[in-house]
Amino acid sequence: MNVMKRIVSAAAAAAVCCTFATGAFAEKFVEAPASNPADKALADEYRALFSYEEITAEGYSVTLPYRLYVPEDYDPNYAYPVVLFLHGAGESGGDNEKQLNVGMMTPFFEEGFYKKFPCIIVAAQVPNEPTGTTGEWVNVSWKSGSYEIKDMDETGPTFTEEIQLAKKAVEKTAEDYNVDASRIYVTGISMGGYGTWNIITHYSDYFAAAMPICGAGDPSKAEYLMNMPIWCFHGDEDTAVPVSGSRDMYNAITELGGTKINYTEWTGTGHAWLPAYYREDVWQWLFSQSKETVDVSPVSDMVEKLKGTDTSGMTEEDRQKFEYALNFADMVINGSVHTSALVDKAMSLLNEAETMAAAGENQSSVWMIVGISAGAAVIIAAVAVVTAVAVRRRKKAAGAGE
Repeated sequence: MNVMKRIVSAAAAAAVCCTFATGAFAEKFVEAPASNPADKALADEYRALFSYEEITAEGYSVTLPYRLYVPEDYDPNYAYPVVLFLHGAGESGGDNEKQLNVGMMTPFFEEGFYKKFPCIIVAAQVPNEPTGTTGEWVNVSWKSGSYEIKDMDETGPTFTEEIQLAKKAVEKTAEDYNVDASRIYVTGISMGGYGTWNIITHYSDYFAAAMPICGAGDPSKAEYLMNMPIWCFHGDEDTAVPVSGSRDMYNAITELGGTKINYTEWTGTGHAWLPAYYREDVWQWLFSQSKETVDVSPVSDMVEKLKGTDTSGMTEEDRQKFEYALNFADMVINGSVHTSALVDKAMSLLNEAETMAAAGENQSSVWMIVGISAGAAVIIAAVAVVTAVAVRRRKKAAGAGE
């Protein structure tokens, strides 16, 4: 690959990275899934990495079981992001096992994403009702799609104890381990997709990003989700949860001017979630989201310093790198979410650009000196020629006089 192709490829990659990192896209993609494999239970070697936990609180009638994954090489000096996973209806119960069989777990571990994106995972399980009926994250009809949250603060069908305890399980984890409070995420499938929309609506300031899959929410509460990065997914032939559930939420948020939601609708696809969980770029997007507040003024100051730089003395490769650094920095400055990693990357590129600018100026000075020297040499040579001619003429005139 030549220099130009390398630089263009790097710039394109940076553009994608920054778009994902800021969450500012508001795109709807209608596409066939790359693959749609069947769910399979998490392998025993990975299942053994999850501890058995449960949580309740004063005034609650429910005890919520959950499984907790903490990296084997957990470093207390490193702040880990947390992923809360909300399962579907088929995994409700009290065994604290079934929620590991369906959804994100097998792709995340078997594809090695758990190594690429070190994190803590909270996989909660809705216990069944005392009557034996299936417990739910949100007690509404799944066949109806979108629904209404009548009272945001009142515990009930649309703000269940189970949803509240799922958040408390994450809070308990943050007390016991070093957690990055700016990178707490939630994802869920089917009934858990309902739960994901519900929990981020009630706790919009708590989560950094969400991935609800084949779920539904309350479009009238879209204002609570205007500033949250969301990537939702749904199959257009879903007969279990109508695709209108995801369409309604996407439309409601974007109609209010929201720019941080992305929606992928799979064509010819029913009730599915694995096409999302097997995609590395989806996980890359999720883990790049952050509520972290970082000062980008050093980047802005450096950009202002470098703008207008004369790049004529640079090599073509250095000139392209210089322009790439400025473009990358502009994307970081204009992003709606700023992470220290992005700022550090921008400053590294800009410092390198400053070095190239100085080298280019030195090279220009050298050529200027060379040019001046060459010009002077030409003048001296011309004067010498003129002088020699004049001398010959004088000698010739003197000879004629004799």
